[in-house]
Amino acid sequence: EALVARRASEAARSGKPADEGALGARASLAKLQASTDKTARVAALLLAADHLESSRGLDSKTRALAASPALEVIFGVPRQDTWAAYARAAAKAGGHPVDDGAKELALMKAIAASFADRFEALEKVLPAGEPREAAGGYAKRLRAQISE
Repeated sequence: EALVARRASEAARSGKPADEGALGARASLAKLQASTDKTARVAALLLAADHLESSRGLDSKTRALAASPALEVIFGVPRQDTWAAYARAAAKAGGHPVDDGAKELALMKAIAASFADRFEALEKVLPAGEPREAAGGYAKRLRAQISE
């Protein structure tokens, strides 16, 4: 799903009609996130972050659709039709609310902080190994981006 969604985002950025089914698919992501296995939860966060990244550069409505698998599954925020309102709702649900007039950079930093919090929480409970390193590394990368 994530790969198909990324390709659909690339196609939409190049001017092709948005494939709403591909952009909004979330069944596999939801299964990973619902798993009690912490490694699956790390995979869910990584894939959700990829959905969010794939949404960049799209018009407001298409961006909201492309980000919806991540924001619905990880933060429990139902899809909205405009990106700014949706991003504000996700940031608030993630514990990093922003003002109504917040600019794009502030919105993305708040969502990144919300993801970093979740990666760090998983890092604390995972045993030593690759999934723990992935969670910790991604959290550090996000924190570095936030502080730029």
